[in-house]
Parts: sequence; C-alpha cells; structure tokens
Amino acid sequence: EELKSVGAIPQIAWEPNDGLDAVQDDEYLRSFAKDAAASNVPIFLRYGSEMNGNWSAYHGDPDKYIEKWRLVHQVMKEEAPNVAMVWTVFTFPQANIKDYYPGDDYVDWVGVNIYNVVYHNNDINDYAADEDPLELLDYVYQSFSDRKPIQISEWGVTHYTVTDGNYYIDWAQDKMLRMYNGLMDRYPRVKSVYYFNVNNLANAPVDRRINNYSLTANEVILDTYKQVISDDYYLSEFLDNTVDIMVEGKSVELSSYLIVDGDKVYVPLGPVLESQGIKPSFDLGKIEFKCKDYPGAVSLTIGTKETTINGEKIVLSSNPFIHQDRIYMNLSDLQIILPYTVELSREVVYQKQPFQGFIVSDQEPLEIFYPKCISLNGVTMISIRDVADLFAWRIKWNKDDNKLIIDSQIGERHLTIGDSTVQTPNGIKELSNAPINHSGVTYVGIDDINNLFEISIEIVL
Repeated sequence: EELKSVGAIPQIAWEPNDGLDAVQDDEYLRSFAKDAAASNVPIFLRYGSEMNGNWSAYHGDPDKYIEKWRLVHQVMKEEAPNVAMVWTVFTFPQANIKDYYPGDDYVDWVGVNIYNVVYHNNDINDYAADEDPLELLDYVYQSFSDRKPIQISEWGVTHYTVTDGNYYIDWAQDKMLRMYNGLMDRYPRVKSVYYFNVNNLANAPVDRRINNYSLTANEVILDTYKQVISDDYYLSEFLDNTVDIMVEGKSVELSSYLIVDGDKVYVPLGPVLESQGIKPSFDLGKIEFKCKDYPGAVSLTIGTKETTINGEKIVLSSNPFIHQDRIYMNLSDLQIILPYTVELSREVVYQKQPFQGFIVSDQEPLEIFYPKCISLNGVTMISIRDVADLFAWRIKWNKDDNKLIIDSQIGERHLTIGDSTVQTPNGIKELSNAPINHSGVTYVGIDDINNLFEISIEIVL
C-alpha cells in the first residue's frame, strides 16, 4: 500500500541460490506468482541476475539457466501479468553474456548492474577510478536496446573506500553527472534506473564491506543526486506508454521495438504476416509472400523502394531494411501492400532523440547498426570504435600521444586526435576532417571512414 501511495514500482531480486535444479514448476513458484498478482502493482522481477559472473550459484550452465528462466517466465505470464521479468547481467565479463540470453520471447526487459569504484575488489593495485559509467553500460545497450527496454537495475558510485581510507566526493559527483546527463544525451532506450542507495560498510557481508554508495550519508552527494534527476526527462511517476500493432483490429504481440523517426514508424514485418498465417520466403534480400485476397504475390527487396504486387510495380515511401535479423517496413507502406488494416493502438509521440541509423550498404543482406554519432559543422561523425567492433577490427589507443591504431582487413591506419593526416601502408592520406575526442569517444567523419577503410556506410532513413 505504501508503494501504491507514492507511485513506486518495486524491483524484486530473486536468486536461485540453491542451484538451478531446485527451480521447479511447484507450489512455491506458483504461490509467489499469485502473491505478486494480488499486490495489484507493476513489479520488476530481476530473476537470476549476474549469471555471467562466476560468483553466482547459477553460473556455468547456460542451457540449464535458459531452461529455468523460461519456466519462471511462463509461470509469471500465466499467474502474474503485472510482473515484468528483467534479465540482468553484470557489466563484465562480457564475453559470455549472450550465451545466457533466454530469447526475445522470454524476456520483458534487459538490465545491467554497474558500479563505479576507485579500486576493484579491495585491491589497491587494481585501479578503476578512470572507468566511465557510460562505457560500462554500452555493451548491453548496443546489444539489446533495439528490441528491449533497458534497465540499470543497480548503479552505485562510491564516495568512500576502505581500500585506501579516503573520501572521493568530487570524483563521485563527476561520475553521477556523467551517468545521468549521458543517459539523456545518448541512451534514450534506458527506461529505468535504480540507484544502489546502500552503505556497504555496514550492510554487506563482512568480506564485501569496502565501499559506501549511500546517497543520504553525505549531503553533497545527496544534493548532486537531486540535481541530476531534476530534469523533466526523469519521471516521478509511472506512465503506461505501451503501443501495440493492430492487424484487422486485433493486437499483434511483438518481441522487438518499433523504430520511430519523426512522423515515420517502422514495424517488424514478420509478426504482422504471421498474424494472418502468411509464411514469406526470403532469399538474397528478396521477400515474397501471398495474401489470400491477392491472385499473385507480393515481392519486396531489402534496400529498394521498388515493389511488385500482383505483377504491378509500385514505389514505397521508404526502403525495407534489416536490423538484428528482423525485416522492418514503414507502417504507411505496410498499409499499401497488405489487404488488411494495420495500425497502432495509439498515437506515438516522438521525443528528444532523433533516430540515427547507419547502413552498411556493401553487405548482403544489408546490416543496420547504431554507432554513437555527432554532427560537427554539418558533418556527421561516428564512433570509430563502434565501426571497428562491427567489422571485428583490432583497435589500440595510446592516450599519451592521442594516437589510435586500427588494424583492419586492409592493414593498419594510424589516426591522431586533431590531425587530419593518417598513416597507412600506402603512405599518408588526408582526411576531410580531423578526428575529435568528445566525452571519451573518438569520432571520425563518415566519408573519411568509408575512404580510409574501403567500405560503404551510409545514413539510413
């Protein structure tokens, strides 16, 4: 009742610490779900979090973890529709995170736990004060935010550590400003943040009494927190922003996001066709399917507006495109090519962030990705690290001389912040715009990247 009175949404961390074999569809699980439903409030259930870390009792068997997660998700779906299951990882290790992902149909939100500390694990030789909270978020965000809302399930920044016995008030303020201002500027799909307001010096197991994350333990820290969440971007009450796709007046369940760009809404094609029993064929970027009301087929091509319906050519308003293995189409185009009513359950209000998509147009099928990007004097510049990650290039950074060495399939490229010349195996090349560093991210002009690495990346939509 107290939660209801203040409009709060509880997050429950529920961990199978007796091991995964103990997780069964039994009275214990069902009674928990029924009690959750009886609360009549929205609940975030963070089940089996930090499974990617070897400190958890359910680490080490991804297949069994996924099996048990899906079981719990199904029970919550049947008994407690007010429960949203949050699949939460720790920010590292990253290499095994995707091994534990239960699948889009079984995850409601994706979460990540992040901590900014001065030293890792009470080890004065393991310095961590230079870690950027946004970089600790970035892997999970870039991997899952296209299809699931992102929650920072725990975030804490220490302002005192027993490791060296020092206070870090100014440092903690900087991290807090960096996180909350950065979320507004660069991470629009982070929809929930839970600050870890705990003094671990008193409230953690004895061997973990290392850091004080408490907001209320220091007036300066508390005032800084009040300041960073005072922007209207951060809501003080729960709002139901659910948007469904309606086909012939019936809601279609989606396991991925709509993509919104101003007044354009892009819809995953697959679920719409499946709702009408249509099974499309897909080969080398071409999609073909038949509707029962059409004598012929509909033929679409990824990256091309020209479409054929019953042998007649028409031109769409936007290219169909692929993102994260899903085919997306402009909603207005769907309404043209399908003999069914396809509409949104309510109006979509677009706020704050423009859609920034980039397409690698020399790959088949086409690949959409979402690097960090800025505009400088009318030039679109994108994060060179994000491009390197996409193509699996090796990248080395020397902060002493501001040099970046990128080892691609066609050899190394040596870039320097503020210098428009680049060293390549074939000599010096001149960039149109010198690379810049902004908030710890190195940006290079999109045309310069294409020319340097002999690839083709274009702005899409």
